[in-house]
Amino acid sequence: MKDTNNNFLSLQELQKKYGFKIQPLTYCGLISALKSLWKTSNRRDLTNNCKEYESFSSPLIKFQKPSKLVYDRLVAMKASAPTLSQHKWLEDCNLRQNDINWSAAYQLASKITKSTKLREFQFRLLHRRLPTNDFLTKIRIKEDPQCSFCKEECEKLIHLFWNCPITALFWEKMVARLKTFQSIQDDFSLDRTLALGLRPVSSKFHHQVNFCFLIARHFIWLCKIKDSAPSFQECLKYLKSLHRVHAHGTVNHSLPNEWAFLNGIS
Repeated sequence: MKDTNNNFLSLQELQKKYGFKIQPLTYCGLISALKSLWKTSNRRDLTNNCKEYESFSSPLIKFQKPSKLVYDRLVAMKASAPTLSQHKWLEDCNLRQNDINWSAAYQLASKITKSTKLREFQFRLLHRRLPTNDFLTKIRIKEDPQCSFCKEECEKLIHLFWNCPITALFWEKMVARLKTFQSIQDDFSLDRTLALGLRPVSSKFHHQVNFCFLIARHFIWLCKIKDSAPSFQECLKYLKSLHRVHAHGTVNHSLPNEWAFLNGIS
């Protein structure tokens, strides 16, 4: 509508104001639809409730990556929070609703690695889409729900990645190694939210530590698939090879000082 009266914008005025081209027949159809609404509604209320909105084409032209803008808009229209998986994690970790910043948890992997394999793994873990023996037994693929490592308790996600005594020993060795090279402070205490990637580690070398914990989680899962206990030394070799290829694109590049704890690993 024009600002001065209740007349509609002309075709040329509409194109000039919003910066896009429109066919005359489309314009006529738009005006016809608005007139029908105008007749069936209270004109005064309709005029008072009118708001000026920026057309989608304007930010699309200004945005440096228009495809990302369109993707974000589409995701926002369709996406819904995975409340069920969040609630189960809070139950497993004995936490309250506001104890976890889920947005930060979901973005952590993308901030510390470019590997689609590692990002996909962390996504599946956070959304509880990794098939443990407990789940595989329920759908009759396996007959035994016991842990692949300790063979003593039912294998659920929280047990596999944290409560299992073999996994707990594995995490202790990882933390001890990081403390030895001062990547984390001596009073650092690893809890299940940090080990699972529900919360990021905040320290001087937070990028390296969070990356190490992500690799450790992935290594635990690879060992579960092979049905073998996780070896800390083998995990360090796996971590060293992934870091070199991921960060430098070559396995022969020397490691930076902040990754000194990997030196000496063959």
